Amino acid sequence: MKFTAALCAVIMCAGCITSAYADNIPTDKSICAVSVTASAVQSAALGKPALKSEYKSDKTTATVSWGRTAGAKGYEVWYCLENTDKWYKAGTTSKTSFTIKKLGAGQRYGYRVRAYRLSGSKKKYGGWSKTNYFATVPNNVKVTAVNRDSDAIRITWKSQKCSKYDLTIYQGKKKIKSASVSNKNIDYTFRGLKKDTTYTVKIRAKKYGGGRYANGAYVSASGTTKHIKAPTNVTLTPKTGSVKLEWGDSSKADYFRVYRYDTGKKSWVKTAETKDKYYYDINLKSGVKYEYIIKAFKKEKGKTYESVTRTKTAVTLKKPYTAEPDRRTDIWVGDSRTVHLRRYEDIDTIAKSGEGYKYLSANMEKICSSRNANIILNLGVNDLKNIDKYIKAYNEIYERTKGSCTVYVMTVNPCRGEKYGYREPIITDFNNRLKSELDEGIEIIDCCRYLRSSGFDSPDGLHYSPDTCTKIYRYVCGEIHG
Repeated sequence: MKFTAALCAVIMCAGCITSAYADNIPTDKSICAVSVTASAVQSAALGKPALKSEYKSDKTTATVSWGRTAGAKGYEVWYCLENTDKWYKAGTTSKTSFTIKKLGAGQRYGYRVRAYRLSGSKKKYGGWSKTNYFATVPNNVKVTAVNRDSDAIRITWKSQKCSKYDLTIYQGKKKIKSASVSNKNIDYTFRGLKKDTTYTVKIRAKKYGGGRYANGAYVSASGTTKHIKAPTNVTLTPKTGSVKLEWGDSSKADYFRVYRYDTGKKSWVKTAETKDKYYYDINLKSGVKYEYIIKAFKKEKGKTYESVTRTKTAVTLKKPYTAEPDRRTDIWVGDSRTVHLRRYEDIDTIAKSGEGYKYLSANMEKICSSRNANIILNLGVNDLKNIDKYIKAYNEIYERTKGSCTVYVMTVNPCRGEKYGYREPIITDFNNRLKSELDEGIEIIDCCRYLRSSGFDSPDGLHYSPDTCTKIYRYVCGEIHG
């Protein structure tokens, strides 16, 4: 009985205590929820930050952002340059945005973020976010030239890091045309413009990244279209010692001037003024690059207008053979036909217009003093009657240079027309004598037969056009050097 009474007293006492404090204790469901949530957050792994697509950037910095991760104490931000696998730590922050610094202008970068919490003094990291991208603002475009024609403005600039370029041309404040070109371009031409009109071109670079473009600032350049159109369809044909320039003209210019760039003076030098639509720039070095511009001029109502082409480049041809150690030089001996050849091809000559056997005789010592050379004899058309003297002189040159030089004799090349055509049968007899009576050690180059069979151009019936001169030169070189 005593035990039962005591137990009842304890129960009653406990009931009284519960009743006294009931208003100050949370319900069972509330206290369980708080306790379980705190425990789960403390023990569960951190989530991956959700990156936001929006970003702000300039030439060297970019600010990126993300959503808050539950339980995170802070975040680490890493970045890398596009098309590379090397990641760099940008920094740590307790906020949900970060400004990445010391970037390059006009570049595309990837970035990623991971959250962390503290466990004592150590950091516990969550997983990496997905990789997002951003672009920095490109540098301002540097315009290098504004070229003008009667109906066009061409703007040229330095290449820089970006995805593309935007261009817009204005007449005053009026927008005329716009264009967008890839980063592989360094020039653009606006066509269909009015002549004698001032236009302004605005250009900017832009870089794509993170679903949008980071745009550079616009740069302006102005130019006034010409009154006449520049020569069109300019072509340069290089030879070993000359360059042939040809062009068209849609403005019916009064005359043209050809300019070649002088690398020593660092300026354009006028080489010709002509009414023709072609020009041969001669006496040039072989295997060298030359730059040209052509200006058109036209007079109207007492005023002279001009327009210039873009720069054109040609590299003169190297000699069509590689000289052997014991045959370092080709020496051409001749008359005006060799002089003409020298104008267009890079050759060493002993030659003078209008000459023949007397000139050969006067230069005999000079010719025979040659060493380690190919001696190419190209005389006879001015004094075909001296065939016996030529044969004797050619044989003497061979004997005196034998062992050091090789002697080549070119047959006399053909003539045509009323003024010189009568020489053809005499030339045939002259050449037949050369073939039959010269020393066997002398090499005969039958260029006459080659020209008669393949054709040739002669403006006066005696001398040859520049293109035929080149044809002769390359044929002879082929016969000598293979």
